[in-house]
This record gives sequence, C-alpha cells and structure tokens, in this order.
Amino acid sequence: MSKTLLLFGYHSSELARNWILIEGLQEHGYSVEECRTKKRGAIRKYIDLTRIYWKKRKQCDAIIVTFMGYYFVPLAWLLARLTRKKLIFDALVSMYESEVEDRKRIARWDPRAWLLYMFEWWCYAVSDLVLLESPVYKPYLAKKFHIKEKKFLALPVGCRSDIFHPAPAMQEHHAFRVVYQGMFI
Repeated sequence: MSKTLLLFGYHSSELARNWILIEGLQEHGYSVEECRTKKRGAIRKYIDLTRIYWKKRKQCDAIIVTFMGYYFVPLAWLLARLTRKKLIFDALVSMYESEVEDRKRIARWDPRAWLLYMFEWWCYAVSDLVLLESPVYKPYLAKKFHIKEKKFLALPVGCRSDIFHPAPAMQEHHAFRVVYQGMFI
C-alpha cells in the first residue's frame, strides 16, 4: 500500500517547485492529494484549510506544507499533532537569510529580525523534515538555527520535464540559451 501525502497551503501545482515535488513523489510510489485554499485573508485561509484537511485527514499519512508556506506551518503543525501525522515543510530557502542577511530589508538588530528568526526556528523545530533547495543550505541552517542537520533534506529545484527536454545534439556554434528559474520580486 502506498503512502498518501497531502500538499497543504495556497500553492499552485503548476509552479515548477510544486510540479516537480508532485511528479517526483508519484514516480516513487506515493499518492499525492491536495489541501489547497484559494481564499483571501489569513483567517479565511486557515479556516478553509482546516475544513479541507478535516475531510481528508484519514486518507493521508503526512502533511507537506508547500513552498512559500511558512505562515501555514503553525496550522499544519496543530492539525498534524491532533491527527498524529508527520509534518514535512518545503522551506526551499530561509526567510531570515533572505530578508536580513541577503536583501538587508530588515536590520540584524531590529526586533522584527529577532521575531523572524524565532518564527523560522520554530517552523524548523516542529517539522519532522524540512526540504531545502540546495545541500549547501543544510549545514548553514543547522548551524544558524541550532537544528540537527539530519532534519534537513536537499531537494534541488530542477525543471518541469513536461516543458523542458534535452536538446538534440547540435553542431558547435556560439549561440546559447538562458533559462530563468524564479519569481519576479
């Protein structure tokens, strides 16, 4: 019997990260269901996700909070604990590292940075497994957040194989192709 994993959040299944996650899990014998909301506003999203989850809770073995879902981890954690499910969090990247250390939108000593750090630490601490985009992130985040490295798993970004295919062998020339993976910030 295959395990059923429930994708939890307001994700798009067409976004490359989520598409690859779904396809990869299915290729490895997992069944994938969705607990996805389209509601606007945090409270409406939480209520809708709770309602959908409660209907599907007996069908799943674990909850995966999808990419860009940091703010859904508290709800997913509560639902996972109430129903004794594993919690997997696809963090992809660190919010703290992005906002404080990389983009410097928030100063390191700003109380908002401390809150962001504590929230992110908590998200990692309560998750049974945290998915990241690169193996380089594992030791960095383990050290930065004082979380055991074995809790992190690198799942490289990849690409959608239904859209992008290896090009046939070409004669050498000076033209090149550029592929962009990301979001317009």
